[in-house]
Amino acid sequence: MSKLWKILDSRIVAVLVFLVISPYWFAYVAQKTLMQSFPFLAASALKPEVVEVEKASGVKEIVDVKQILASLEVEFVKINPSKWPGKQEALFRIKNASAYALQNLSVNAVFYDENGKVLDARSTMLLSNTVYHPGAEQFFKFDYDYERRLAGEKSNIGLAHSAKAAILGVDVVQDGTPNT
Repeated sequence: MSKLWKILDSRIVAVLVFLVISPYWFAYVAQKTLMQSFPFLAASALKPEVVEVEKASGVKEIVDVKQILASLEVEFVKINPSKWPGKQEALFRIKNASAYALQNLSVNAVFYDENGKVLDARSTMLLSNTVYHPGAEQFFKFDYDYERRLAGEKSNIGLAHSAKAAILGVDVVQDGTPNT
């Protein structure tokens, strides 16, 4: 029994157990992260599919939000180190190719390693006074935390080398106020 305990108590066994368990733990953490995104996605799904917009001429028009979303061009630019430890920033360019001024964008971003493996997915609202005017190009940043605390220990899930973003919802601006 003493020899068995020495083997089980050795560092090599601890390393082997870690190597066997860690992929499952990271998959669990990634799944939890994605599950935390679902309430946000569900809230986005509750936004209206059409909105009524009043043109400058006073004519009211029904606008399909899906068509507006399809007209937004989002392009990944690059990954930058963050000023905060354990973080990176993904820089994206967005062009509003719609005919409407937009605000309060709901964004989902997915981060990839150098082999194209998904590292993380995050959702957020770009709430600000920023108005995305028709034809205008602007940039926005999205944070990625590659260092996490798992079971009280610092863990590195890997540096991101690329990212993709999708706009899930917008508010159409008319007369200087969002049309929600």
